[in-house]
Amino acid sequence: EKERDKMENKVTVVLADANEEFRTMLRQHMEAAGEFLVVGSTDSGEVALDMVKRLRPQLLVTDVVLPGLDGFGLLRQMNQLSGEQPRCIVVSSFCNRRTVAQAMEMGVYFIPSSNTATLPLLALPPN
Repeated sequence: EKERDKMENKVTVVLADANEEFRTMLRQHMEAAGEFLVVGSTDSGEVALDMVKRLRPQLLVTDVVLPGLDGFGLLRQMNQLSGEQPRCIVVSSFCNRRTVAQAMEMGVYFIPSSNTATLPLLALPPN
């Protein structure tokens, strides 16, 4: 019972990044912070969109560069879904003024992948 309560208080997360090693590191880092529960992890924008629809996470962490449907395409498609959308953080090594501006226009946080230590600081209060 207590375990379930603990789980329910964590922010549920879906990770989308082409680099499996980075996703694994990010998952460990986020779960170690104690605030997050990674419910899905993929290297594909299409699969991430499906996970968001099925798993209804509170947070999506995505890269810009994904095979097929890229990070911004994923965010655009998510914006067309009905119901409550997860908060989004774009984590990418592909960091230029245009990318950051595009992320901000879409209302998402942008974090250079070299700075992922700041992710736990963005812990959201559970809904």
